[in-house]
This record gives sequence, C-alpha cells and structure tokens, in this order.
Amino acid sequence: MKRIAINGLLLAGIFSASTWLYVDSTQANRPIPLPAASTAHSRVVQPQPIIYFFTRSDCIYCRPMHKLANQLHRAGHTVYVVNESRPDLVRKYAVAAYPTFLVVDGETVVRRVIGLTTKERILGHS
Repeated sequence: MKRIAINGLLLAGIFSASTWLYVDSTQANRPIPLPAASTAHSRVVQPQPIIYFFTRSDCIYCRPMHKLANQLHRAGHTVYVVNESRPDLVRKYAVAAYPTFLVVDGETVVRRVIGLTTKERILGHS
C-alpha cells in the first residue's frame, strides 16, 4: 500500500503544472520520457491556463506583485514573468500598462488584470 501511495505521489509530481524543468543546450532536442498510457497510474491531465505577469524594472507598483506571482506559482499555477526584454510578447498581447496579469488558455486571453490586484481577481474567483 505504501508503494502505491509513493508511486502516486511521484506521478503527481511528474504531471504537476508547476513543475519547472531545466533544459540546457545538450538536452534541448531530446524528448522527456513519460510513463506509458497503459500503466495503472496514468491519468488524463487537463491543461491549465498560463498566467503571464508583465512587469518592468522601473515600475514601483510591480514590486509587490512579484510576491503574488510567486504565491500563484507555489499554488500550482504556471506563471511566466515577462519584463521589458521581451517586446515581442508585449506587442503580441498589447500590454500598455504595468503591472499586467494575463490568463491565457491556448491562444485565447481569458482574463486581463491591470494594476495592483489580488490572487482571487487573477483566478476569476471574485
């Protein structure tokens, strides 16, 4: 029974949306091995929306929002922090004010939250 529970926890870690994988240049084109679909422990993983946090180094209102982005990540959400070094993403999502949180599902922007905010507003719970 303990072995099943431990294997379940290991698989939950593999499929967790908040798992961060480090891939260096030698591993960039190698596939990541996943358990076969026929194993007893496999499960269907529903993709979560991605949260983009747009920030600037000279933005005083962005500083407290970094803590919120970390809280969202620790809660299991995929969070990308985008700063002024990525003008391509700023143009793609038409970001005009900072801080901005975007919740993106596939290619669709589900929610846009500008300015100081709460975790509930970003996740759409309020």
